[in-house]
Amino acid sequence: PSILASVLFRSDGYHLGVGDCCDLARTSALYPAAPIPAVSPRPVAAVAAEDTSAIHGYSPWRTLWPRYWWPSLPDGLHGKSRIALETSGSDVVGRHAYAAGIAFPRDNSGVTWSAAYEYRGLGLPILDAFADQDWSLAGAIVDQGPPERTLSEIHQRSRDAEVTATWLRPRVRRSLSLTAGVGAEQTRNVLVPGLPSGVRLRDPSFLDARTYPSVIAALGWSNAQRPPFSISPEDGLAFAGTARERWRADSTAASSLSLVGTGSLYKSLDLPGYAHHVLALRGAAGIVGVNNPGYLDVGGTSGTPVTLIAEYTLGEGRRTFGVRGFEAGSLLGDRALTGTIEYRAPLVRAGRGLGLLPVFFDRSSLTLFYDAGSAWCATIVAVGNLCTADQQSAFDIGARRWIAAAGAELNITAAVLSWDSPYRFRFGVAHPVHADVLFGNPASVSWYFATGLSF
Repeated sequence: PSILASVLFRSDGYHLGVGDCCDLARTSALYPAAPIPAVSPRPVAAVAAEDTSAIHGYSPWRTLWPRYWWPSLPDGLHGKSRIALETSGSDVVGRHAYAAGIAFPRDNSGVTWSAAYEYRGLGLPILDAFADQDWSLAGAIVDQGPPERTLSEIHQRSRDAEVTATWLRPRVRRSLSLTAGVGAEQTRNVLVPGLPSGVRLRDPSFLDARTYPSVIAALGWSNAQRPPFSISPEDGLAFAGTARERWRADSTAASSLSLVGTGSLYKSLDLPGYAHHVLALRGAAGIVGVNNPGYLDVGGTSGTPVTLIAEYTLGEGRRTFGVRGFEAGSLLGDRALTGTIEYRAPLVRAGRGLGLLPVFFDRSSLTLFYDAGSAWCATIVAVGNLCTADQQSAFDIGARRWIAAAGAELNITAAVLSWDSPYRFRFGVAHPVHADVLFGNPASVSWYFATGLSF
């Protein structure tokens, strides 16, 4: 007897069955094969004996040039939008890819720009280069008076550049990635407008440019599964860690190491529905050295931006220390901790569109969550951006304050303007259940919209 194998595709993945089949000799006797009619052979076209066309090396330029410019109005300083243009492109074989954008302010708040390039011609590693410039409001110069008046604003210009190499090792049950690279960040404060004549600063050194070279290493590993029609990663673990060593180029101060790590656990539950229910847990921790110019911020809604038209994105980016129900940067410090627990349940698998409209509703699910996070300054320094003595006396930033929120999300997976690329849209409500004394009584409920999985 022969063996028959069959594959059945269901909502929880592929099911493989193997069993004994029929006796082929007996089947052939009962059901003799029908005679095959004679068919005249088709004429075969003559093959060219010689190709005399010129042979050239591969050139990516014809397909690499930008094909569009996408305008947008991103937010700038003082709530005034900037006028921006973005573009991107790649060659036909995917060896080169790039993205670039520039934004012009409607006031004197500085031009911002960014550029990124990726090269896959080596196979492995994948090479990436990135550079950008941004402007932010860092403070103000105030005349103590009386009367007290603002003489000038302090605008901080940040320039950042990185070159990294990434090695990928995908396998059937797990994946591993390793990234290493170098970078540099430069910050400079500018007075806008300048000080009035006759006014001098007691310590103008804060206007000097500061450059911070860095060395970067990142590691990621996951064995979580993602069956077809699932609503979440299932039955696995995922870890990611990043280490960055920074030092100030014009100072003899010791270097500053920053470490950030995240871990996620997913466990499926075989309960009624078109897909498995999932219990998901995530934790994140970070440490920033005292000489580091940056800090860690806790709060905000994490997600994955999606591109709808050209380079127009919808939704916010991934937040390492997100706590829903609170604004981004609600807590700041050189130490940070967050934890999240989610229960994800399938609702309806619609699988239908709206007539001829470019919208297709795929499936929906419900998420119940609890987020908690804390940030504080473990070391108080004399001079710095955040963990300084004056900040300690004003806000008690050395105290370990916690914020926490509980809520629910309705997740709708749908394809908009493209049937081949469904996106996850999240409509959520969050209620702060713990906000410490800095935030008063945590009684308000906030509504939010996000895209992509929270983690």
